[in-house]
Amino acid sequence: MRWNRREYLEYVTFKANEKRMFVELMGPLIGLEDEWRAQGATEDEINLSAFDWDYVAYTDCGASFDVFGAPQEKVFEETKEYIITIDALGRKMKLMKASATIPLPMDYPVRNMDDWLKIKHYYQFREDRINYKQIASAKNQQQEGVMVRAQIPGGFDLPRQLMGEEELCYAYFEQPELIKDILDTAADTAVPILPKPQKAAAMLDPLRN
Repeated sequence: MRWNRREYLEYVTFKANEKRMFVELMGPLIGLEDEWRAQGATEDEINLSAFDWDYVAYTDCGASFDVFGAPQEKVFEETKEYIITIDALGRKMKLMKASATIPLPMDYPVRNMDDWLKIKHYYQFREDRINYKQIASAKNQQQEGVMVRAQIPGGFDLPRQLMGEEELCYAYFEQPELIKDILDTAADTAVPILPKPQKAAAMLDPLRN
C-alpha cells in the first residue's frame, strides 16, 4: 500500500504508530524475474506491487549535490558473464550479470592531492546544478503526498568512491589535507544549494523531530 508523506513522516519520527509499515527491501534475486515470467507471472507480481508491500513515493528536490558535468558512462567490454564500463569518474566498473545488480570499481581515480585537483571541478558549486523545473514539479508532487528529498554524498562514502576503503583509511592519517579538501568542497557545494529548493517552495521533508 502506498503511504502519503504525512503518514510516513509521522511514523519514522515516532509521532504516530497507527499502523505498521511492511516493506520489501531488495527485490527479486538475479534471474528470478525471468523464471517468474516463464511460469506466467504478471508484471505486477514481478515488480511485487501485487503483494501489497508498503511504500512511500519519492521525488528529487531539484538540486544536484554529487559529481556533476562529468563524461557519461560508456561500455568498455561486455561478455555473457560480465560488463565493464567506464563511469563518470573514469573508474572501470565491473558488473557480474549472474549475481549482481550493482557494479563494483576495479580502480579509483584519487591517490593524492594532484589526482583530486584534476576532478575537483566536478564537485564544485555551479548554478546549473539547480533544476528549477524539477523544483516546481517537486512542489506539486509534495502537495499530492509525495516525499521530497535531497541526496547529499556522505562524509565517508564520497571519498570512499574516489579512493576505495583501504586507501581512504590510510589517507585520514597520511593525507589529512586531502580528505579535508574533499569534504570542504562537498560542503561548499551543498550549503549554497540547499536553500534554493526551499525558497522555491519545494520544502524538503525532514526526517527528524
